[in-house]
Amino acid sequence: MKNRRVFQRADCSIPAVVHARSRFLYGEVVDLSLGGVRLALRDELGAESVELSPNKAIPEGVIVIPLPYERAWQKSGEKPEVGLQFSGGTDAFFRGWLADHLGSLFSTPDALLDHRKLVRVPCQMDGTARVDEKDFPCAFIDLSLGGISFIIPREAFPGETLQIWLDNDEFGLGTLEVILLRVQTLRGHSLCGGRFLEPEESQVSILEKLVQRLSQEHEAPSLED
Repeated sequence: MKNRRVFQRADCSIPAVVHARSRFLYGEVVDLSLGGVRLALRDELGAESVELSPNKAIPEGVIVIPLPYERAWQKSGEKPEVGLQFSGGTDAFFRGWLADHLGSLFSTPDALLDHRKLVRVPCQMDGTARVDEKDFPCAFIDLSLGGISFIIPREAFPGETLQIWLDNDEFGLGTLEVILLRVQTLRGHSLCGGRFLEPEESQVSILEKLVQRLSQEHEAPSLED
């Protein structure tokens, strides 16, 4: 499903260098989101595809990989501005140099993705997670329309992407791709919280029914009450 996620922007002031073909342009990132940036430049940008790197001294031994962007729009004039759309994968962004800036601009990692307010409901379901062609058993502990929390018996990292599915998939949900936004290490296991990446319309419909069912089961009084 396309365009399900809406990226929240934050004002900022980050000196940057634009690598445009055989020339460099200097400017400042004036607002930033997971999906793109708005740049104030000293000169107009002619190239369609560019790379962005920080305009600051880099400590010896540290390598900074420029991030790939596509020009979305440009405003000419005395103070040129350009809008750039990130052209790499979401996991690549979280491993890049701008991710640290983005994280500091929002109060929580969940604020990076501006979903409609999605309530997570507790669940106890067994599943499988596939990472680098290896399968790991995992336990789903809560679920929403936008993401999931689960425990997996391996080390995990924020920004990592993986595929997950229910072991007993009576709902026909199928395989979902997840990007990890937060990870807590638990003695050889990892407690992970992630967002779904572009689920199909049919999967969203199934998730709505599943979340509603879990919510009703959670609210229902037990026989012991």
